Amino acid sequence: MSEILKLNFRGTVIHLQKSHLARHDGFSYLLAVSNNHPNLEPLFVDRDPKHYHKILDFVRDKEILLPESEVEINEICEEARHFNLHYLIFKCQQKVENMKLKNKFRHLNGSAEILEAVGNSDKTVIIFYYTIDLSRESVPIQVLEEFIHEYKHKYDIYFHKEEAIKWFSCKLISKTRVVNVLDANPKDIHFCLDEVRRILGTL
Repeated sequence: MSEILKLNFRGTVIHLQKSHLARHDGFSYLLAVSNNHPNLEPLFVDRDPKHYHKILDFVRDKEILLPESEVEINEICEEARHFNLHYLIFKCQQKVENMKLKNKFRHLNGSAEILEAVGNSDKTVIIFYYTIDLSRESVPIQVLEEFIHEYKHKYDIYFHKEEAIKWFSCKLISKTRVVNVLDANPKDIHFCLDEVRRILGTL
């Protein structure tokens, strides 16, 4: 019995290790047909081949690098549902949620945008620098949301991803002062924000 399963995704034929597919219940029917009727291969799968390589990467390695397009992630999620790949469904939904979450925060990309934002503002500018991904799993997002809601009308608040810092830090830039708040562990961001509040009271 062959250890390779040949599948035909609407004209695109691929070869897969059966041992990889056997880890996932969604492929059990195809494996059964292959084992009982190997002469029928390549087995036709009536699915768009557009994202099959992403699906197969996950099937083989249990890891996947999802695109930055919400449309494409939702398409991959739909394929994952077809094959009952529950963890991949979760990863897709988590990625979309985190993308929407990130869009809630105004971001600056690079020093040029930072200089422009500071130069064009009549307010004190608050810039949060972070090296970790902003997600509900990595940081207490609700604390940041509450801070922004509290101060967004009085200050210009931005976020900037910066690999050089350790965790999470903040810089306050007014017309007369620049104040740095030291790195904070992601789980201790509320202490960082308390320090920011204290400093804002002195500007």
